[in-house]
Amino acid sequence: MPDLAMRLTRSFAVPLSAGVVGLTLLALVAIAVVALVYGGHSRFLCLCFDVDQPVTAALNLVKLLLFPALTEELIFRVLLLPPPTTKTPTGSWLAWTALSLGLFVIYHVIFSWLRPQAQAVLRDRRFLVLVTWVGIVLSALYGLTGSLWAIALVHWLIVVGWLYGFGGRKRLRGQVPTGAT
Repeated sequence: MPDLAMRLTRSFAVPLSAGVVGLTLLALVAIAVVALVYGGHSRFLCLCFDVDQPVTAALNLVKLLLFPALTEELIFRVLLLPPPTTKTPTGSWLAWTALSLGLFVIYHVIFSWLRPQAQAVLRDRRFLVLVTWVGIVLSALYGLTGSLWAIALVHWLIVVGWLYGFGGRKRLRGQVPTGAT
């Protein structure tokens, strides 16, 4: 238990540096490029804005930062992956990453049972491919920086972008956005 507490504390305390910012931006771009190309080609993503009233939107942005971004990153990256401060052998780190990634993807399928109207999207192969890619990139970002804030920020921006700009809210309500399949 002390190891997990130390791991958590260190993940919150990584100093903001040019390297952390650069890697965070690189991760965001890597996810966005693949998501836009694959999501557009597969017709999973479509450019369609769906925004709440300003107060509701602001509250939802805070809520989305807490869950899924911070919560999922704490569970699937910080608590499961060896931090970069340890000298974990590459093979061991990759094994932990594979376990973390598998659980991250399975979690999204299991979560569909709690949101019956969202089952179609949460079990959609295209969604799960994108979830896998996000998990790979965020695992690499955590492995390089050890920063919870970096991975949570990228996760949050991806979720917010999908929900409000690329049809995610409609899909979670069981609807197919115009221009998507």
